[in-house]
Amino acid sequence: FCFGDVVDDLPTVSLDGIRGEWFPVIDNENTTSYWFSPFAGQCAGVVNHLIEVHPLPFVNAGSDMSICAGDQLRLLASGAQTYIWSNSLQNGQTVVPALGSTVYSVSGIDFRGCQNSDSFIVVVSDIPAISWNVLQDGVCSPAEVTISYVSSIPLLDCVLTVDDVVVSRNCNSDVHDS
Repeated sequence: FCFGDVVDDLPTVSLDGIRGEWFPVIDNENTTSYWFSPFAGQCAGVVNHLIEVHPLPFVNAGSDMSICAGDQLRLLASGAQTYIWSNSLQNGQTVVPALGSTVYSVSGIDFRGCQNSDSFIVVVSDIPAISWNVLQDGVCSPAEVTISYVSSIPLLDCVLTVDDVVVSRNCNSDVHDS
């Protein structure tokens, strides 16, 4: 059995017609040794029976994430032998999620047939429209140029290049000499 499975009551009558009861009460969370104790007046002895309860696999679908529209996402669960993803998706499959929030769920089954599940949320945001304001303070070289971005979405990662030379990795307003 697998952890948490519904376990039927053990039979109270043996194949030989011996009546009795089992001890202790069935436990579907732990491997337990049970014994059958025949009722008085029957020519039978106590019988032991071990019922193994196997742990559920630790299925890991991945972590919640935020991505930009058009980004690809590879579904790759771990912790079991076979996987069944929601929406008929396959383990290892690459998808391009739609804008908004999507929950991806997977069930994993181990070699004993024990099953567990996990899920994660992907939030897909539209690519921000960015405009740059360049204010030039003079026309002679070298000139000081102030560059600032205007966007409704904060930039967490950006690189400013001028003539293929990286001049800034600062996402906030920056001042550069040119």
